Amino acid sequence: MSQTKHGHEPMSPLDELLFRSERDPARRSTMAAIYLLDATPAWDDVVETFERASREFLRLRQRVVEPTAGFGPACWSTDPDFDLAYHLRRGRLAPGATLDDVVEWLEPDLTTQLDPSRPLWLATLFEGLEGGRAALVFKLSHAISDGVGGIALHALLFDRERESPRRPMPPPPLAEDATPDELATEELGRLAGQAALLAARWAGQLAGLAERVRDNPRAALDDVVERASSTLRVLDSGAPHSPLLAGRSRRRRLLWHALSLANLRRAARGAGGSLNDVYLAGLCGALARYHVDQAMPIETLPLGIPISTRRHGDGTGGNRFVAAVLAAPLAEEDLAARMKSIAEQVRTIRGEPGLAYADWAAPWLAALPAALSARLVGAMRAPDVQASNVPGHRSELFLAGARVEKMLGVGPLPGAAMMVTLVSHLDQATLTVHYDPAALREPGVFARCLAESFAEIEALA
Repeated sequence: MSQTKHGHEPMSPLDELLFRSERDPARRSTMAAIYLLDATPAWDDVVETFERASREFLRLRQRVVEPTAGFGPACWSTDPDFDLAYHLRRGRLAPGATLDDVVEWLEPDLTTQLDPSRPLWLATLFEGLEGGRAALVFKLSHAISDGVGGIALHALLFDRERESPRRPMPPPPLAEDATPDELATEELGRLAGQAALLAARWAGQLAGLAERVRDNPRAALDDVVERASSTLRVLDSGAPHSPLLAGRSRRRRLLWHALSLANLRRAARGAGGSLNDVYLAGLCGALARYHVDQAMPIETLPLGIPISTRRHGDGTGGNRFVAAVLAAPLAEEDLAARMKSIAEQVRTIRGEPGLAYADWAAPWLAALPAALSARLVGAMRAPDVQASNVPGHRSELFLAGARVEKMLGVGPLPGAAMMVTLVSHLDQATLTVHYDPAALREPGVFARCLAESFAEIEALA
């Protein structure tokens, strides 16, 4: 993690846009994870684990500082007043509480904005669950990391054995805080020093464009039109929105469903697809059942998925993904045909030159005033359903000696009717549906449709 001499690091344009979205309750990008533990870990050991992690992964100690008047990028800056006791909390539910009680506790908290003047995360350890169990709820901003990067945090928080030797405690990072005025002044100096270089670069790009237009204006125009069309194909599948899922509110609810990862993999292989294909096909089957049950069958709806651009060596943290939209094949009853349709759409999108739209769109939007960029992003209608597949671990995980029995991932809900997240761990998987109750008015019916659709898939295994 490179830092300037003042001890701060500019946010990437995508991270900054996700940070700005926290101000809008309807598009808030909060994520969460719930870990069910087979025992209650010693509190002092949990504190030590998080203290160590905050020293190894600086994002847990850094807050966001925005420059005066928005002049320049916002920066990650080590919080000089970092207080672990604020971020790591201890709770207790009613005696005999279960995982469902923890999920219910989290629901109203999903709409609460993380304090932007502090590092953007909170964790709560709930003790006293049934059977001596405990649960850890970890809530963090999407600006810190995407789902795949968040899983990489496990290496810092969790051990692979119940009795693991303690790692050395690194020294605390230097708290060299930055102020908004300092960031704006620094950006002015940077631009002054690079003005000639930027002018020369822009002049060269403009000259190259002018030369292309002069030599072959039709080809230059066709290239611009094709790239724009390709970007639209990535972001708009052409599927009409479902009238059944049209409602929106600021309320948030959760439901979850446990699955056999081994059965999902066998069913995927049997149908000639991947785990992601069978997961999305099962979700489409549940959505189709739900629409039929509500006497409003439809053929397709827009389904948003993240396409990871993370590469080996990118490290923990940061957001490296591109959003794309599929036409979810709800009318297709055959599982293999449904999987084939999904796989072909994903393959086509991966080949689109417009898939690189974030490379130019995110810097441009982040350079605009926050209110204007929020208005532009808000003008884009979200897909009806968002779906994410977060690969977990194939080995045991332990928090301060307590084994992780089950893991739930709660993805953000930026304007969609629901966000469905599949998280795998060992031989099991969980589906967590983060939904807007104004859109999903019959959650019990949808939970049944989800169970029936995936039971059908597991039966094929």
